[in-house]
Amino acid sequence: MTADPNDAANYDDCGCDIYHGDSPLDFDLLGTTGGRKCCIMKVTEGLTVRDPAFRNNITLLIPSRIKRIGAYHFGHHGEPIPQMKFFIQTFVDATRNMANKPDFLFMLDLERGANPPQETDGLTMVQYLQSLGINPIIYCGFDFWSQSHPELKACPHYLAAYNDHPTSAIPWRIPSGDTYGWDMWQYTDGAKGPWAKHVQGAPNDMDLSCFNLKKHPEGLEAWWDAQLANTRQPD
Repeated sequence: MTADPNDAANYDDCGCDIYHGDSPLDFDLLGTTGGRKCCIMKVTEGLTVRDPAFRNNITLLIPSRIKRIGAYHFGHHGEPIPQMKFFIQTFVDATRNMANKPDFLFMLDLERGANPPQETDGLTMVQYLQSLGINPIIYCGFDFWSQSHPELKACPHYLAAYNDHPTSAIPWRIPSGDTYGWDMWQYTDGAKGPWAKHVQGAPNDMDLSCFNLKKHPEGLEAWWDAQLANTRQPD
């Protein structure tokens, strides 16, 4: 099976996720000629790392045309509940008293790397966020989960796959190769993958993603807003 994020009838090439290493960023360009409709920003990593660009990025995003905004935590192995408390408290502290603060979706970044999170870490993180009324988007590759945990059924899947066969992870795998189970697909980091590219307003190596119109023909905006309606905003 193959897929192409440039196939506008089936995918909306409209997303990005950023962290402090992405610079310079021009959110006005990103939201216009850059074609980005949503942006998910790094807040924290592990138990101690706060992204120094998070608050400034929100301030710059709010007046831009990018109106669907998210916040993510980069997970490590060990102490999953303290990591989630750190994530949420850092988010609350950074956005407290912010003028015109939008509602956010929240994402867990569960990927291979230094001290990578294990499946048990990821599941505990999901359970904790759900106890707060948050069903997080889960960013991961096709092989992170070994089984279809029931807690994950309410969580959207943000797939990392720099190839042309974006296989969904459990539990979002579905039989039809024509639809795929993922909701969003990060298809390049700007350098890797058959559709490696950069967009106006961003550095050359920024992660880009598309939205699955085959699965959600209502479009990104309606889908995103439906997720927001079921997401408690922490305070």
